[in-house]
Order: sequence, then C-alpha cells, then structure tokens
Amino acid sequence: MTAVRSPLFISNAKVFATGSQLNRPDVEARLREAVSRPLVTVVAGAGYGKTQAVYSFLQECRAIKIWIQITEFDNFSEKFWENLTGAVAVHNEALAAKLNSIRFPESPRQYEQFFALIKREMSSEPKYMIILDDFHLINSKPILRFVERTAAERTGNICLILISRTQPDINVIGLLSKGLVSQINEEHLRFSRDDTGRYFKMKGFSLAPQALADIYSGTGGWVFAIMLIELSLDNGAWNKEYALSAMRSNVFRLIESEVFAPSSAELQKFLVKLSLIDHLSPALLLELCGDESLITQMRKISSFIRFDAYTGVYRIHHLFLEYLRLRQDMLSDGEKKDIYIRAARWCAQGGNNMDAIVYFDKAGDYGGIAQCAYPLTRMTPSRVAKFLLDIFDKMPADAYRENTELTIIKIKLLQNLALFDEAEALAKAAAAEYEALPRTADNCWFLSECYLHLGYIGIYTALHTDVRDHTHYFKLGHDYHMMSGRISKGPRERTLISSYVSRVKYPANRGDLQRGIDEFARYAGYAITVKNGMMQGVVELAECEAAYFQSDIKKAEALAYQAIASAHDAEQFQVENRALFFLLRINLHMGNPERLRSVLEQLEAQLSNMEYLGGYTLYDITCGWFYAHIRQLDRVADWLKNDFEKSELNTLLYGLEKLVQAKCFLVNKKYYAALAALEGQNGMYGLEAFLLGKLEVSVLRAVCKYNAGD
Repeated sequence: MTAVRSPLFISNAKVFATGSQLNRPDVEARLREAVSRPLVTVVAGAGYGKTQAVYSFLQECRAIKIWIQITEFDNFSEKFWENLTGAVAVHNEALAAKLNSIRFPESPRQYEQFFALIKREMSSEPKYMIILDDFHLINSKPILRFVERTAAERTGNICLILISRTQPDINVIGLLSKGLVSQINEEHLRFSRDDTGRYFKMKGFSLAPQALADIYSGTGGWVFAIMLIELSLDNGAWNKEYALSAMRSNVFRLIESEVFAPSSAELQKFLVKLSLIDHLSPALLLELCGDESLITQMRKISSFIRFDAYTGVYRIHHLFLEYLRLRQDMLSDGEKKDIYIRAARWCAQGGNNMDAIVYFDKAGDYGGIAQCAYPLTRMTPSRVAKFLLDIFDKMPADAYRENTELTIIKIKLLQNLALFDEAEALAKAAAAEYEALPRTADNCWFLSECYLHLGYIGIYTALHTDVRDHTHYFKLGHDYHMMSGRISKGPRERTLISSYVSRVKYPANRGDLQRGIDEFARYAGYAITVKNGMMQGVVELAECEAAYFQSDIKKAEALAYQAIASAHDAEQFQVENRALFFLLRINLHMGNPERLRSVLEQLEAQLSNMEYLGGYTLYDITCGWFYAHIRQLDRVADWLKNDFEKSELNTLLYGLEKLVQAKCFLVNKKYYAALAALEGQNGMYGLEAFLLGKLEVSVLRAVCKYNAGD
C-alpha cells in the first residue's frame, strides 16, 4: 500500500491539511446556522477537531476573523485586552486605537462606552467573527462577565466563538433562553465512519472495510487518534495491534516514535526549547535558533505544529507541547536561561513588557525586570500591581543592591495598592542607607527618587496625618536630581487630581485652605523640573478652586484659563479637565450659553488624545454634573444615573461622580435615593473627608431633606 502525503497540522484536535482539507458538510452547516447568533460555544475534550472545524468553516465565510489564542496569562484583563486590540488592529487600526482608549470594560461607564463604540463601528457588513481559542483557560470573573455581557447586549454585527475543552463559566442557560447562543459539542465533532473512510482516502490510503471498522471502533471518531494512526500507516502497512494499543496506552509513545525520535538532535533540542515559551512568532523563532534550516525542519512536523494565519504565530498542539515539557531535562540551566532572556528581550523590544517581565523573572535577570517595569508602574491597574509585587517580594536582596531601580519600582507598586505605610518605610530606609554612601551620579538619582516618592506619599496621607513636610522631601528630591546630572525627558508623568485639588481635611482650621495652596506653590515647582512638567498648572487650579468656593467668580475664571494654558502644553490632562469643569460652573453661574458651548467643545476635544487615560470617565463626570444641574438628564451618561455601589473606580482619584448621581436623583424627586447615594462619604478618602467636599455634600443633603419634608 502506498500513500501520497500532503502536509497537515493539528490544533486542539483539529486536523488541518495545508494542501487539502476534509470537507464535512454536516459540521459546516451546523456552524453556518450557529453564527447567526451572537455567541457560539464549541465545547469538546482534546482531540475532537474543535479548532479544525471552526478554521475550515471560516475559510469560506465572508467575515472579518479576529482569532485570539488564549493562555493562562490572559486572565489579566489588561493582557486579554492587549491581545484583543492587537488582533483587531490587523483589520482596523483606528478601531483598535479607540478600543485601547477606553481600556478593558469593568465599570458601568466603560461598558457603556464599549457598547456605544462597537454599535457605531461594527454594525455594518461584513460580520465580525471573534474567536477565543482554548477559552477553558479563562477563570477571570471580569473577562467571563465581559463575554457574557457582550453576547447579551446584541450590539453590533459581532459573533463570539468560544472554543473550549470545558463548558465556559458563563450564564449559558440564561443566554439560551433568550436565543442568543448556539452550542456545538463532541457528538457533533466526532468523525463518523464515513468521515473516517473519506479522510484516509483523501490521504492516499486504500483500507479494507475491516481495517476502517477497527480504526473507527478503536478511536470512537477521535480526530487526533485517527491522525496518529495515519502516521503509523505512513511507515508501513496496517497493523491493528500496534496502532490501536499504542494509541490507547500512551499517546506520548506515538509522539516519541513517530515524531521526536526521527528528528535530528538539533531539531529535538530546538523543539524542547520552544516548550519554554508561549509566543512563537516567526521573528522570535529565528532569533532563538539563528538558523532558518531548523525552522524549515520544524515545519515538516506539520501534524503537531501549524502556522496560525490569524495571529501570525506558530501553534504547537497541546499534547505535543506536554510531551516536549517532559523532555526539558535535555536542557542545561544555562540553556534555559539563555532562551528566557532572548524571549524577554524580544518581547520588550516589541512593547510586550508584561511577557518580558515573566521571562526575565524565569531567567533570574532582575536588571531586565527593572528596565521593563519602571515605565509600567505609574497607576498600574491593581491586579497587575499585585502580580508584579509578588515577583518583587520573591527577589533576593542582592537583586535590589545590584539594580537600584527595583526599590523605586516597589515603592510605586505599594503606593498603587494604597499600602502607604509600607511604601514610606521602604523609601525612608532606602534613603537612610544611601545618605551614608558617596555622592555619585547614580546614588544621587536614587536619593532623588526616594525623596520625591516620600513627597507623593505625603500628599495622599496628609489628609489624615496632619504631617505636611512635602516641600522638604520635594526639595531634597530636586536637589539630588540636579546633583545626579540626569535630564528629565519622556515618557512624561502626569498629575492625578482627586475629588478636590486642595487636600484640606474636614474639620479645618481657619487659613488651612490657603496654607494648602501655598504648599502646592512651594513643592510643585520642584516636581515640574524633575518630572518633565508634572504638576504644571496645579497651583493655578488650586487657587481657582479656592476662589470659586469663596464666590470670587472673576478671579476663579481668570485662574482657570491660566491653569488650562499652563497644563495644556505639559499634557497634564486631568488638570486641564478640572479647570474646564470650573469654567462650566462659572459660566453656568454667569448665564453665558456661548461660553458654555465652547467649554463643552473643549472637553470633548480632549478625548481625541489617546494618551489621556481615563478621559472618558472624567468627561462623563464633568459633563454629567452640568447636565444634571440644568435638568437635562437624558444627556447624562447612564452609569451616572444608576446605583454606583458596584463601581470599581479608584477611590483615591474619584468621588465627584457621587455628587452627579445624587443630583440626578434630586431632579427626579427621588430624595431618599439621593441621600443614599451620598452615604458612606465620610470614609478615609470619601468626599466628606475634604473640607470642600463636606461643604458640597452638606448643602446637597440639606436640599434633599428639605424637599422630602424633613
């Protein structure tokens, strides 16, 4: 018996033939009907051809195909969003940029932004097919919720296809009852007896009916097992005892005998090296081996390794990958470290800093981690901050001594997680240690960073500690920075404004508000010099805020324009937004509709800057306050008109949304709902912890009670 071989590959139990594919009309018809709904689940164990079925169907499907190969690391919503937007960018860079600007939706407002965007951008033909392969690896509640809500929303011309070994942990029953989901399972994907015969005939084998019966009964239509038997047929005639017993007893043994052992020693080692990493880009593979001949040899193992045209990377069948990982003892520790470092550097060059950090950590290259993590940590999402902090906590003491940036990064991470006591203790201990060392350029830079971060920590904690030595720390930071000889340049750091600019606590003493502004004036100049414009415009903004609450409207207006002019050139987006907020309130007070329209246009224009992170949320809050005040609730974002208790907004930076929500309830004469919205604002960072917040909340609460007859 002879056979004419065509190259093929498997991915998650799917046989792909690069030259020819087995036509399965029944499966294709089922998929064609399934994609008329917003969600399709393709659920079966390993080896049932899930990916093959979807892949083959999509070849003839007129749609934009966005294929994402899921890994365990995608449980970080930031990484999942990065993969999704990267896949979207292949087809529509502008849409990917807009998705990046709103970030992964978790808060009600972010979901509203996301659904509005896809309704606007993805409603026309052709259909968008978003395929999430290996979805069983996802256990993140926010991502599961995102998939469920996207399907349930029925917004845009989108179909989500989940390829999974287990039933996805989403409310499939609820979606089924609404007719929003189609399900494809193992029974639908098994090869029938006829499929099995046609497959072998397609591969050039003419098998006797009994041989086909033996194969079908022995495999149960399991595509992967049928493929393995095909490999054994390529090496000789049909041998029922050999093929079926080997398949049943140990799939790895077949991989060993049919794939690994016949490969050259160089290819074997190269394949084992690939099992150390996740992202098999052609460019990275060439970087790792430096020899295209090895990649050419690898392609011949197309039964287990395929090139994914949707994502532009190679995929290794998961069973083959497990086998290769069992062979990692072929590599020395030095060889493993070399692969991790090469992969990390390649990821870092491509901007995939999280992947790079993981690989540098495996290699024990802490200097590499420092280079990647330093720009990540300013307002890093809390889940990522916790993940990074775990890595930092496990580092040996020598790593911190050899890479001083690591200490600064850890201080930032602790601040991000509001662990201010730990951050302060670490910064003070590090500064004390380096004060005793010679004043070298590097030591001065390190001292500068320690003191500047002590200043930042003081800004947040002063609201409760009454310790106000920020200027002292900022001056030390500035002086040591000048001694270091380093020049401030990008990436630019930006001021983050909390609910009130002046962090004066309630109750306050006479003159505290002005003393707070004077503090800004003393230390902001140091930060502007050292941090490339950070805090530019903050002093003018603080003075504007004070003048407004003291009813000096003309002075407040002039200062608001000064703050905008100062902040705009330095890209201090939040400072500019807050100054525009006061201009809204001022022109509303003065009854100037033309200027109000101009301010609203400026607020909207800010959103065009993709570096303005969190801009949509601040825009909604700012405009929401205005529209609630003039009783145009239909123009207030929906998330601000509903119960906000489940919001995940950072309490260190937000709070004014509570005033907007209460105003909306007040307009609708839901006085007790408004009072409920204002409850709990006397906490550590609630609105009533601030002097100005206490004033606004008290007045609004009084108005609600008066109208309620209380």
